[in-house]
Amino acid sequence: MLALTWTEMGSPTWAEASSPRTALLCSAWLLTDSFSAQQHSGSLQVHQTLSVELDQLLKALSFPKKKPALLSAAILRFLRTALQQNFSSALVALAPSGSQPLPAPEDNILAPLGTSQVLALVIGLQNLLVQKDPLLSQGCVGCLEALLDYVYARSPDLALHMASQPWNRFLLFTLLDAGENSFLRSEILRLMTLFVRYNSSSVLSHEEVGHVLQVAALADLSTLSNTTRRALRDFFLQVQSMGLLINHSTTQTLQASLEGLSLSAFSDHPLPQDMLCLGGVASFTSRGCGSTEFRSATSACSRVLEMDFLQFLAFFFVLLLSGVGATGTLRTSMDPSLEIYKKMFEVKRREQLLALKNLAQLNDVYQQYKILDVMLKGLFKVLEDSRTVLIAANVLPDGPFPQDEKLKDAFSHVVENTAFFGDVVLRFPRIVHHYFDHNSNWNLLIRWGISFCNQTGVFDQGTHSRILSLMAQELGVSEKDSDFQNPFKIDHPEFIPSTDPFQKALREEEKRRKKEEKRKEIRKGPRISRSQSEL
Repeated sequence: MLALTWTEMGSPTWAEASSPRTALLCSAWLLTDSFSAQQHSGSLQVHQTLSVELDQLLKALSFPKKKPALLSAAILRFLRTALQQNFSSALVALAPSGSQPLPAPEDNILAPLGTSQVLALVIGLQNLLVQKDPLLSQGCVGCLEALLDYVYARSPDLALHMASQPWNRFLLFTLLDAGENSFLRSEILRLMTLFVRYNSSSVLSHEEVGHVLQVAALADLSTLSNTTRRALRDFFLQVQSMGLLINHSTTQTLQASLEGLSLSAFSDHPLPQDMLCLGGVASFTSRGCGSTEFRSATSACSRVLEMDFLQFLAFFFVLLLSGVGATGTLRTSMDPSLEIYKKMFEVKRREQLLALKNLAQLNDVYQQYKILDVMLKGLFKVLEDSRTVLIAANVLPDGPFPQDEKLKDAFSHVVENTAFFGDVVLRFPRIVHHYFDHNSNWNLLIRWGISFCNQTGVFDQGTHSRILSLMAQELGVSEKDSDFQNPFKIDHPEFIPSTDPFQKALREEEKRRKKEEKRKEIRKGPRISRSQSEL
């Protein structure tokens, strides 16, 4: 039954939450999760084992397609339970899909997961979180908590690395609304608790933690649900245990808030928002005890959230420009460091190409122009700053892989953004040429970036090995081969008519910039002319 989840992905009714097949699959995942939890906690005897393809399970969450939110939440609940049990369930066997290559030595410690699978799963959970669906958000945060616990028990450095990535900060602020108390939601509080627990000050600074405490102290906690109040109390306790507060008044505020959130004030019954509902069956997990129960529900919770496309795309672009992202190297004993980086770079490349695929499918030249305008300026700013850091530290591209965290970030910034710019150049040549051909600084930077990347060894093999050469030829920074052809360029017009929508967009943008320049001149005010005696 569970295997039908993968075969149904191509079905026309796959994204229909009301589909009987979808409802059946949701129930199957929830039942399996509950039975597994009950068997594990009670050490019950098992007469028949269920088999689930681990690779397919991770793929469904790491590279999510449009499907009902409830089904995704049910799969997330199952994976969370499997992680909490360290994949040791006697009821459910997680098996690889078909013939698989032998795992790399550094992956053995995370078995049955691999490093690339873990990183891809984290990115998939992030992508699901930005949908801001309450049902999905609770499931994603719960799965992320279990995943970090699982990884930390086996590789603390990897877990700390995952929790401290700069795109986690962007994710957190993406989830926050404009309101002052927008963080007072259980999934946001649990996410912040996770970052505090793993000492991710680059994601949530000590000053910001203090600000959250001050705002929470002024909020009317009686209006919050029990789930949110529990999450807020857990956050306060985590901050207290980490000793993050130095200011005496803030410490007093924390203590007073904890006294106002005593456990005796909470209901012992779980709230509806903690439950996954389908028809007459609902499943929820009691946090801390690991047990799963069933309660009756009178109506179906069937929802499909259509994610805002531009929000999704914006998230990906910030992820791509954030530097290490999913590809930063780890402070572990695993060697060689460059080989580890290459594996993570492969994961990052897949996410980069997915972002560009979505941009191409936007099919709106005005939106493409605006997005690329912002993205290219940010990309070259990151590239320039990273170049300065590497040169100042005398980091050679063909030398030892840097071990300093700042230098690692700069190295990955250069490699990843240079490759990503190559993808953009080949897929959107006219837009890029409009900027690049008139910017000598960008020309110099990308020449340096291509030279640096060619010497790192990262691009020696793999599907991205030709990206640097193709980019250089398309930009004209190197001589074109006699048979050169941009593989993504499907039209080769020698004359672009004035009615072309792209040219129209460029003309309108030029007019806007000229008007802006005139307004700046006017704001400067009149100038005092020189007198005749001065001439």
